[in-house]
Amino acid sequence: MGTNGVLKLRADDVIEKAKHEYEKKLAPITELMDSLFQKKEDLEEVKKLVPISTWYRSIRYKTEKSWSCQRRVVTKVCYGSDGLKMRHVVTSLPASKIPPSKLYTKKYCPRGEMENRIKEQQLDLLADRTSTQTFQSNQLRLWIHSWAYVLINAFRQHCLKKNFIG
Repeated sequence: MGTNGVLKLRADDVIEKAKHEYEKKLAPITELMDSLFQKKEDLEEVKKLVPISTWYRSIRYKTEKSWSCQRRVVTKVCYGSDGLKMRHVVTSLPASKIPPSKLYTKKYCPRGEMENRIKEQQLDLLADRTSTQTFQSNQLRLWIHSWAYVLINAFRQHCLKKNFIG
């Protein structure tokens, strides 16, 4: 879900905590760099070395028109050298069952990664058509596409070696 003014306002305290935590991690490094180098030196590269500060927040939220009821929205707030980054996940899982950080990192991130693997399979193995009636026939189709993919890659590598080596 995209960030809007209401979600950003409701996460304001978490944004401040993330910013404060990042600046607290950055302060000793900045002091060290100031003592070693001239004040004019650009610290942007050094700021990239400081770990990003990440905080999570769970809120109840309802859109003005499109949602019929309130839903749980988990917000991930990251603050680092690139500034503020926020992401939101809408879920039906109750806060009493799973805290916001675990929901985001253990449930939704792996789910997104799985969807990326499915997309890879559909695009790379031409698996967008698994439309036969049985699981076994769809599985056979994917195996054949997988073998063809491996053979074509092996053939490409062999031809590239042959062309570049001798």
